[in-house]
Amino acid sequence: MGRKSTFLDRDIFEAAGLQIAKDGEFRIQRLVEQTGVSTGSLYHRYGSREGLIASAWVDALEAFSANLLPELMAEDSKAGERAALVTPTFARRERAKAIILASGRQSQFLTGEASAELRARAQTINDNIAKAVAAFSKRETVTLEAARYGTMAFPLAVVMTYLPQKRVPKSADDFILAAYRSAMTTGRRAK
Repeated sequence: MGRKSTFLDRDIFEAAGLQIAKDGEFRIQRLVEQTGVSTGSLYHRYGSREGLIASAWVDALEAFSANLLPELMAEDSKAGERAALVTPTFARRERAKAIILASGRQSQFLTGEASAELRARAQTINDNIAKAVAAFSKRETVTLEAARYGTMAFPLAVVMTYLPQKRVPKSADDFILAAYRSAMTTGRRAK
């Protein structure tokens, strides 16, 4: 079988995420076997194994952010609940990307091998999320800590009990909503 001379980032990133789910680690040679893309093509596009993983992580973060930000910025009474449910919904719809995000911290993926452009993209995304959470906190009159826990930390903790080995069941949503509501009640500030 000949090697693919052109390929899409999304196909490579998905294969990397699914490889992490199955094998618990990421290996270039296994990715070559899975996708038929040559090692040389991968290194040409991403520079290194670390560059590929960093690219996949930033791609996953961008996709997650694109789902989370609209909910955090919505100004209706159910926006926070929808924001809290972004994490499990994303994990079900975009399993490979969710696995990459849940597999480690940014510092593990954006190592010294990551390009300045990837680092800048990640910083911009993180800044936008932080601003949206702060605005949500103010709008909902809850502490910043409560907003972070309710919309991001608790949902991630629940999802990580399943990923990468299992799929996130719909029943997890009820626990996430209960934790979100508890965080909002506990973190309520006086108006």
